[in-house]
Amino acid sequence: MHILLTTCTARKRTDAALLPAIDRYVDPRIEHAASWAAQHERPLMIFSGVYGLLAASDPIPYYDHALEAGEVAAAADALAARITALGIDTVSALLEPRSAAGWAPYHDALVRGCQLAGVRLVVLHWDPRQQRLSNAVGDRRPEGRPSS
Repeated sequence: MHILLTTCTARKRTDAALLPAIDRYVDPRIEHAASWAAQHERPLMIFSGVYGLLAASDPIPYYDHALEAGEVAAAADALAARITALGIDTVSALLEPRSAAGWAPYHDALVRGCQLAGVRLVVLHWDPRQQRLSNAVGDRRPEGRPSS
């Protein structure tokens, strides 16, 4: 299975009730990802720093936490396990550049998680200033398990 993945967002709806992940996160990138996934007939999944790999419809509560560097290894392990359990073989990930503030841990966890699962990762660059997708910036094919 080939999925489109994007990450959680800092801006979230603060409703007390559980909301589907797609509704909890508030950002044009999420809206674009949903549209791209539908257009390309790919399931949309969201990588959360707290909840891991979510289906867009998975209900989640409000939270305020971004993935931190010290959490990358555990997040990558959990991501790899979920990718394997779901039978995912390719991840197209709509991300801001790794150099953007707060994005390095998400990139690192995704790269490592996909390597551990032995799946292909294609990184699609989201330009937040222009609120649009630019060209793919990387295609990482599995090269065995990374060293610990």
